[in-house]
Amino acid sequence: MPLKNDGGSIKGLQGLLDRLMSEEEWQLEVMSYATAHSWMVAHFRPARVGERWITAMQGHPGLPDLVFGRNGIVVLAELKRWGKKPTEAQQGWLDAVGGYCWTPEHRQEMQRVLE
Repeated sequence: MPLKNDGGSIKGLQGLLDRLMSEEEWQLEVMSYATAHSWMVAHFRPARVGERWITAMQGHPGLPDLVFGRNGIVVLAELKRWGKKPTEAQQGWLDAVGGYCWTPEHRQEMQRVLE
C-alpha cells in the first residue's frame, strides 16, 4: 500500500529515517545544504594513530564538528545522531559561542539558520 501525503504517514516515515540516520549521513546532509546556500564549511577529521583516534588541534577540547562562514557571519554546530547529546566539552564551546547542536530532528532549525 503506497504512503499518502496526509501529514501523518510521510511525517512518520521521516521520523523513522531520522532515527536510523548515522552522524556521518546527517553531516553530509548538513554540509550539502550549507554549500548549496553559499556557506563555506570546515570539518576537522580525526585520524587513527595506533589504537586511538585523535584530531590534531591545540587549545580547548570539544570544538564543534562544523564551522560555517558567510558574509562576515560564523556559525559553529555540533552534529549528533537522533537522541544523542554533546559532551561537556562540546557544550562548553556551544555555550561560549552561541553555537548549535543539531540532530536530524532539528532539521528545520538548521535550514532556518543556514538559509
